[in-house]
Amino acid sequence: MPSTNANLLRLCDCIIREHLGEIVEAVAHELLKRGRLNIRQLMDYTTYKERLILESLTTLLDLGLASYKEQQEGSRLVSYYSADPRKILYRARFGLYLVIAQDKFGELGELIVKYILLYGRRTFNSIFDAVKTNYPDYDALLDSFQQLADAKYIQPTTPDDVQTFADKRLEAEKQWKEKSSSTFNIRTKDKMKKELDDEDRKVSVEKTLDGLKRKYVLDDDESFLQVKKRKTVFELYVDDAIFWRLNYDQFHINLRNQAIVSLASRKHGPPAGVVAKAILDAEESKMISCKVDIDSLPMKQYELQALLQTANIPLAVYHVDEDAKRDIEEGHVNGSSSVTGNGPPRPRTNGAPLAQQQEVYSPVPFPEQEILLRLARYDGHFQVIKPGDSMMGGGEYLVPLKEHNHFLKLEILRKYVLESFGKVSLRLWNLLLTENKLDEKTISKLALTSSKETRKALYPLLDRGYIQMQAVPKRLDLTTQNTFFLYFVNFDLVVANTVETITKALANLKARRAMEVEKFTTTLEHLELGEEMSPDQQRRLDMLNKINQGFKVAEQELDYMMMVLNDF
Repeated sequence: MPSTNANLLRLCDCIIREHLGEIVEAVAHELLKRGRLNIRQLMDYTTYKERLILESLTTLLDLGLASYKEQQEGSRLVSYYSADPRKILYRARFGLYLVIAQDKFGELGELIVKYILLYGRRTFNSIFDAVKTNYPDYDALLDSFQQLADAKYIQPTTPDDVQTFADKRLEAEKQWKEKSSSTFNIRTKDKMKKELDDEDRKVSVEKTLDGLKRKYVLDDDESFLQVKKRKTVFELYVDDAIFWRLNYDQFHINLRNQAIVSLASRKHGPPAGVVAKAILDAEESKMISCKVDIDSLPMKQYELQALLQTANIPLAVYHVDEDAKRDIEEGHVNGSSSVTGNGPPRPRTNGAPLAQQQEVYSPVPFPEQEILLRLARYDGHFQVIKPGDSMMGGGEYLVPLKEHNHFLKLEILRKYVLESFGKVSLRLWNLLLTENKLDEKTISKLALTSSKETRKALYPLLDRGYIQMQAVPKRLDLTTQNTFFLYFVNFDLVVANTVETITKALANLKARRAMEVEKFTTTLEHLELGEEMSPDQQRRLDMLNKINQGFKVAEQELDYMMMVLNDF
């Protein structure tokens, strides 16, 4: 199992130390750094006793941050443990998850999510026992719990949750080879990979839980099948044998949808945000994950028009009067009205100069329909919605999720290039992203910059990995004089480089915040003991709170950028 890179390792260490303490951090550090290890190896690397190692591993397993695999070694069955850096990074987003739970499911929904986040997995009865002093209403808590489960924000644990994807794939490959009678070669290997990928995709879709009523159950999970036959759906929700965990993919889907709505509003105004939100909210429960979903399910046109009619936003839309526009282009005006693009028609003077004339518009009788048609029109840059395959019954529209994910990433990359390299570099980067491979002379000509300025802007981008260069030899001798160089943008590589930079910055911020808190240890101890604080100590405490607030805001912004680039 490959080890984690240095910046990601530092970031995971900071998160584990802040949330779980130094001992668990030391165990997780070795698992992330060295890959899969057993208990004896962990004792050698950390110098901790077996009891501390077992307690740390239990904590990591309960919270879903680690997994294990049993392996036969002679007559012994040895357990090997490995940590998941992706799940560790999710712990920095707990605040976002709680906000989503409160917005969608109220205070009780937030409380349920909070307890599952604290303990990793919980039964419904254990949550009720913990909160019944302040929230004694059993039925209200159960109703919120069922809403969370039906919306797929929480889901039951399954027997394969403790296994990594690599372990599952190795076991599947072993079973495939045993069933296959053909000789194992490159062609057979490609066939096996394709079949296993299709099977993983199918299982991913089937295990997307629409509540416990339609729960996917493994064939070998006979105990759960027997329990399900004996008990009703209501009893399964409150069964102490079923533990529930968070479905991080569903929270990320909600965050992705919010980002798309905000993007549509910025690009095309409030009506675009209303249309996108209506489609995404209606289809959210049917989405699988941010990386799997390509388009949303279509929504009827008359439903969208009804939503626009009830929305409290201005819907005044005007279309171009082609006859009047043609008169203006020909240099003369026939008519008695002139309009601007910002309002209804108004009187104008015949014979006004052509330079003073503006496009002529007239009111649209059905602005909602005109808005949908305009948002579905591809302008070469951004398309909010697309027409569905079926145009019966007034038509259907859907949101192109994959394209919007690309634009969300593109916004972050452009902002980073602008802040790090300047406007000229951003112009050249956009040009290469659009036009693909160009040489230096062509770039200078299309960007309207001098050769010296172009070269000065290209080299820092090339050095930081934001553009790439390909050498094309004119002859076989491969000399520099007989070679011309093409510059281009590898989008996936640029995203990976930006994620690495953000990871390093985020790790530095968390380490610096921990250092600042350590300077005020005495003041914090007085605060925890409830002792009266002097004016100087109060001033130091206010300074610490201000520093902490600044660091946390910066960390949240960087973590959100990383989430868009990594998980969307």
